[in-house]
Amino acid sequence: IVGCCYAELGAMLPRAGGAYVWARPALGPLAGFFAGWIGWFAQTVACSLYALGFGAFAATLLGDSIQLSEPVAEWLPMAFAVGVVLLFLRINFQGSGTAGRAETIVTGLKIAILLVVVAFGFRRILDTPEPLAPFKPFLPNGWDGLVGAMGLTFIAFEGYEIIVQTAEEAREPEKTLPRAIIISILIAA
Repeated sequence: IVGCCYAELGAMLPRAGGAYVWARPALGPLAGFFAGWIGWFAQTVACSLYALGFGAFAATLLGDSIQLSEPVAEWLPMAFAVGVVLLFLRINFQGSGTAGRAETIVTGLKIAILLVVVAFGFRRILDTPEPLAPFKPFLPNGWDGLVGAMGLTFIAFEGYEIIVQTAEEAREPEKTLPRAIIISILIAA
C-alpha cells in the first residue's frame, strides 16, 4: 500500500526529494525537515547494512577459497565494507552519468546472482527426497531468527522510495514511476 502511495505521489509531483517534497507543503517546513532527515537516516542505515552484508559475504567467499590468519579474518569483512562504500562515494562524485551506469551494472550483477541462487535452490529441492525436511523444526533459531529475517526482508522492499527520489530525471514520470515501483515490489516479493 505504501508503495502505491509513493507511486501516485511521485507521478503527481515528479520532483527530486521524495517524502520531503510532499510533507513540506502539506504539513509545514518542520515536518518537511524531519521527513527529509528521516529518509536520509533510513537510507544511511540501509546502505550500511548493504555494505556490511557485502563485506561479510565477500570475506566468507575469500576465506573459503584461501586460508586466512585469525587477525585478517576478523578485520576483512569491515575492510571490504569500507572499500565498497569508498568506491561508491567516488562513483557518485563523478556525476550522475557514471553513477547511473554503475547502478545498471550492479543491478544486472545482483539479478544474475539471484537467478543463480534460485536455480541452485530449485535443483536442491528437486534432488531432495523430502523437500520439507529442512523446515523441521519450523523455527530452529526461535523468534530471534524470525525477527532478523523480517528485518532483512523489510530492507529488500526499501528500494522503491529511491525510484521516486529520482522522479525529476525520469522520462514520462506519470507512467514510468508507478510501473517501476510496482515492478520493483513484485521482484522483491
